[in-house]
Amino acid sequence: MKGKVTTTTLRYNIGFSSNMLNEEGRRELAKLMYDWGLEDAERPIKILGIKRDLHGCAIALLAMHRIFGIKSRIVRETENEIVIQATKCLWKDKKGWTPAVCATIDMYEVGLVKGINKNIRHICTERRSKGDKVCELILKPSD
Repeated sequence: MKGKVTTTTLRYNIGFSSNMLNEEGRRELAKLMYDWGLEDAERPIKILGIKRDLHGCAIALLAMHRIFGIKSRIVRETENEIVIQATKCLWKDKKGWTPAVCATIDMYEVGLVKGINKNIRHICTERRSKGDKVCELILKPSD
């Protein structure tokens, strides 16, 4: 598929690259991932027919998680906050997968959310790569 990257290829390349990068290199990769998220934001809106609201951002993230082999679900949803937890991913326990690498790659999600609605914040509160039972992220309106 011209212009498309498979999940396996992406996982290998990003994991390998992140592990080989120093702190400055990870910052640059984080920026690249953020930009990719911004660029991809229109796709879930069109494909899934979501709105540019809090719930729409959550649905886009859940869809993206499925594509990248992440098992996640909404565990709490109110008018002003959505909590998503992930219990499984392709990278957990892989050699070289650290909280720093995880946070770098997580910037794709941040960019995706900002691309859908610039007034929604993406906050990661727990990471399996840090030893937590789940990865947890909170979506809520900016202050």
